[in-house]
Amino acid sequence: MPPVPELCMQYRQRNPPGLSCCDQRSTAQPNMAATLAGQNPQDSQNKDDKMLNAMGKLLISRLIAAGLAVAAGSAWSAEAGTDAATIERGRYIAQIGGCNDCHTAGYLMNNGEIPESQWLTGDSFGWRGPWGTTYAPNLRLFLKAMSEDQWVDAARTLKRRPPMPWYTVNRMHEEDLRALYRFIVSLGEPGEPAPSYLPPDQEPSTPYALFPSPPETK
Repeated sequence: MPPVPELCMQYRQRNPPGLSCCDQRSTAQPNMAATLAGQNPQDSQNKDDKMLNAMGKLLISRLIAAGLAVAAGSAWSAEAGTDAATIERGRYIAQIGGCNDCHTAGYLMNNGEIPESQWLTGDSFGWRGPWGTTYAPNLRLFLKAMSEDQWVDAARTLKRRPPMPWYTVNRMHEEDLRALYRFIVSLGEPGEPAPSYLPPDQEPSTPYALFPSPPETK
């Protein structure tokens, strides 16, 4: 193998003036290796440039892909967070609106100490009066049969027999109706339907509360 000074001389002869195998190490090292291997340093440099370009393109593509994944994840998190907040609002409305008092078995008589897994599945306790005997229906089943928009439309014209305060539902803001819907459908397995309405001349087979006739209006 030629001594290092002679290799440097060969390097200077094959490369532009101003480049030195000793002073410009970052450029000289790959070309020096090419010289030792009997290759043209310029060919080696071209190969190095192509490799760097390919690596650069690969790195950029991966950074773009990673950026898109992060952006998608952030959008999903924001949407999920918004929906979680809406569901929490629906839970609050169900509680302060008294929905559980009738539509969750045992809720009223147990000071609200009923697991959420049993909420709003209806009740077999009847409410009897001049209108007949009504039962609080399973709201999970009720809303499962309709879309969110259908529920909002139905709530505007909802009318029911006592003791359901349907007139308060008619006045609810759309945002509250949607929040209530999302909460109820998030509760999961709907369960079984509540007993059906009985006309006034039929005696209920389930426990019930008897309402007196309302006073006559003048």
